[in-house]
Amino acid sequence: MTRQAREELIRQLCEPFGPRADDLRGTYRRRILQEASVPDLLHILTVRLNCQAQNVVLGCLGDRDYSEGEIGDLCSGLLHARLLLPVRPVDDDPELDGELRRRAVEVAVWLFQWLVVPRAEQYLQQVTGFLGDLVSSSAPLDRQLLEQILIPEWPLGQPELPSAALRAVVRGLYHHYALWTPGPERH
Repeated sequence: MTRQAREELIRQLCEPFGPRADDLRGTYRRRILQEASVPDLLHILTVRLNCQAQNVVLGCLGDRDYSEGEIGDLCSGLLHARLLLPVRPVDDDPELDGELRRRAVEVAVWLFQWLVVPRAEQYLQQVTGFLGDLVSSSAPLDRQLLEQILIPEWPLGQPELPSAALRAVVRGLYHHYALWTPGPERH
C-alpha cells in the first residue's frame, strides 16, 4: 500500500459514516484485509483514530493470515507502541477522556492476550522489556495496564507468561518500590 493510499484510508476511516455505514465499513475492511501490509497496519493503528475507525482495524487483525515473520513484526511493533493505541475523541467532552483511557487499557489487554501471550516465549526479551517499562513507569495508564495484565489472572492462577518475564516484573516492582532489603552478609 502506498503512503498516499494508506493516508487516504486513514482519512476515510475517521470520517463519519452516515446512512451507508455498513457498506463503507465493509469496503474499508476489505481494503485492510487485501491491501494493507503489517507495516501499514502498524502505522494505521499508531495514529490517532476515532474509536469507530480503530474498531474496524482491530476487527481485521484476527481475520488475516500472517507468516511467522509478519506476526513477529506485528507483535514487536505493537509492544514497541506499548499496546496503548492512541484514540482521537470525536468531540471536546472532558469527561470522555477517562473513558478513552479505560478503553485504551482494555484494547491493550486484548492485544496482549491475543497476540503477545501465545508468543511470549519466542519474544521473551521484548515481553520482559515491555513489562519492565510498565513497572518502572510512573504514568497512571501504564500502571493500570500492568495491573490488568497481571492481577485478574492471579485469583485463578498465574498469568500465562514465561516465568522469566514474571521474575523480571517482580524484581522491577521490588526495585521500583524499594521493597528489596539486603539480607545479612555471608561470611
